[in-house]
Amino acid sequence: MGYVCIITIPSPPATNPSSLLKYVFVYTIGWTSAEGREFAAVGETDGTAFVEVLKDGALKYLGRIDTQTDVSVWRDMKVIDGYVYIGSEAKGHGLQVFDMRKLTTVTTPRKFVQSDLTSWYQGFSNSHNIVANEKTKYIYAVGSNTCRGGLHILNVEDPANIKAEGCHSEDGYVHEYVSPSYHSLLLFSII
Repeated sequence: MGYVCIITIPSPPATNPSSLLKYVFVYTIGWTSAEGREFAAVGETDGTAFVEVLKDGALKYLGRIDTQTDVSVWRDMKVIDGYVYIGSEAKGHGLQVFDMRKLTTVTTPRKFVQSDLTSWYQGFSNSHNIVANEKTKYIYAVGSNTCRGGLHILNVEDPANIKAEGCHSEDGYVHEYVSPSYHSLLLFSII
């Protein structure tokens, strides 16, 4: 990944004017198009910015989408099949789903809006982390306001119609989670 100066990734005025954190990057995740172009979603406290990673390593700003609700110092994102799933600890944020293939046609930076989302899942209000299992097409929201803070399990085979498939709440609040691989499960719980 390349490097970009904070000033070159625009952010609207902070929802909370006293916030000094409006330009803080909280998470970055990448995606490569079928043509080999590389893109990144850059989590900010007040939304998500999108950049293209050019062949020389430079980053080209393409646009952004605002948070669903309030500014938060925590935003987590994962990508499955070109869709970025965006969670936040902000109350009411839920899970934004954005098709990163839309970035391949952007010629001038733009502000994406609600109607640009593939879907907005509201089965939980907020989450600490979003974990993806690309093989099974499942998203696990952890540290949410549901499932006693445990795993809120989502089938995302159809990103426009996300299906809640269960909770794993027996262990209580889960702060961090590593996606299952090779049929093993690793959980980090804080009780």
